[in-house]
Amino acid sequence: RVGAELLYPSLFDDVLYRIRGLTDYRAFLIREGREELLTFEVELVEHHAGTENQVVQAVSALPAIRRCLDNGYLSALGVKIVEYGQLRRAGRSKQRIVDNRPTR
Repeated sequence: RVGAELLYPSLFDDVLYRIRGLTDYRAFLIREGREELLTFEVELVEHHAGTENQVVQAVSALPAIRRCLDNGYLSALGVKIVEYGQLRRAGRSKQRIVDNRPTR
């Protein structure tokens, strides 16, 4: 949860999997000082110029994320490209949204 918004994988699936070459992602909620950041690690078959910007634009256009940004619950979105196959995990399904914010 960020502010009043619940974040869940299917919120991001539709917009992220439309991006050319994107095969997988993981989202991380991070708190740095008083700021909360939403950062995505994305896995690509091949890197295309502007992919990072496409991810930020697609995610920030989602109404729930736009409200979080506009109301100051999220201060920024980030993107990190990782090697193909790095996000794959054997066995149990992986956690797509990882909350690394300290608990109060």
